[in-house]
Amino acid sequence: MSKNKVKEVDYLFNHFSMNDDKDFLYLLDNIGTDITINGIPKRAVITNTSFSNSSSHDDKNISTLENIKQGDRIEYNDLYWLIVSEVNGKRYNKYKGVMRACNHIIGFEINGNPVCIPVIAYGSAIGITSNKYLTVPQDEIILTMQDNDITRQIKINDDFAKWNKAYEIIGIDPTETGLLNLHCSRIQVVEQIEYSCPLAGDIDSGWYIVIEGETELEPDSDYSYVAKVYDYNDIEHDISNIVWSLNPEANSIIDEDGNLHSHTSGEVITIYARVEGTNIVDELEVTVVSEDIEVDVYGVIEIYLGFTDTIYAKVLINGIEDETKGVEWTITNQDGTGTEYVSVVEQDIHSITLEVSSDNAHKNKYVDIKGTYTEDAEIFDVHTIKLVSLF
Repeated sequence: MSKNKVKEVDYLFNHFSMNDDKDFLYLLDNIGTDITINGIPKRAVITNTSFSNSSSHDDKNISTLENIKQGDRIEYNDLYWLIVSEVNGKRYNKYKGVMRACNHIIGFEINGNPVCIPVIAYGSAIGITSNKYLTVPQDEIILTMQDNDITRQIKINDDFAKWNKAYEIIGIDPTETGLLNLHCSRIQVVEQIEYSCPLAGDIDSGWYIVIEGETELEPDSDYSYVAKVYDYNDIEHDISNIVWSLNPEANSIIDEDGNLHSHTSGEVITIYARVEGTNIVDELEVTVVSEDIEVDVYGVIEIYLGFTDTIYAKVLINGIEDETKGVEWTITNQDGTGTEYVSVVEQDIHSITLEVSSDNAHKNKYVDIKGTYTEDAEIFDVHTIKLVSLF
């Protein structure tokens, strides 16, 4: 990117304080970029921080409509980043924070399995001698990583190898929300395995998550989904911190326990389940089946003058009658007159009983009985009756 372009984007960032959703949506569409936040695809505007604040780190400003927080892991520009600033809710209708590039990915052994974790590493041996508040002593390093169910399994006295050296964890500081700071000291060992981790791209942790549940749903119905988490050896773990979400366009809703209420007929939904604070995520595509709804109004086609009779209606969903559904009734004279040829004796959502006028002038008149589906005015049926005389 040219210097002029960077200045232009920074200038736009300084104007994000405009209190207008449309302005930011315009910027998001035109200079925003696709990222992932804890493994979920999202979109954000990424800009440079001022040189005075960035010190020796690769920091960027992130601004998005998504609810971000300190400790969130971002994938952007083929690198992992951690949000290192506090994000205290929305500012000017969006969320803003500072993210820092993870400068190393380190392999730890957790429950006997290699797990690669992106970290921000500080230490004289790797060229960064201080973090935000303190200077790191010689032969010691500090690793800042996301606080999640996986990293919380790292313990004091655990060791690892990196840069052809071995380190032991001598302290774990969890006081920054969403982040863990591991204090590590170099140790002398005869042999230490250094796990090979990718420089960028997916974290080869070996852990994965599987969503189980129905994939073909009925409209306006409730379903429950389960997320099962497995480690490198396909052993299931009881992980309770599962974050459930749906694609933004979905009209259906899902709660924090994986309970989904389907909504729109024919809707295609993507369900996401993620181990909180990690990139361990699965998605499941489900479909709300399309319903063929029709109304059938039926009964006699002739009623004698002065007599009563009943007309019926049923609602068919995919060809099967649903007795819990019904219609609203409308009566209209076919000749367009307002004269009451018939009167209503009683009615409910399934039937209407009519009494025909005894006036012989109404002989051979026609009346339309319309039954309209109570949940959709565009679905109806019309039954026509003829008024006839006994003589």
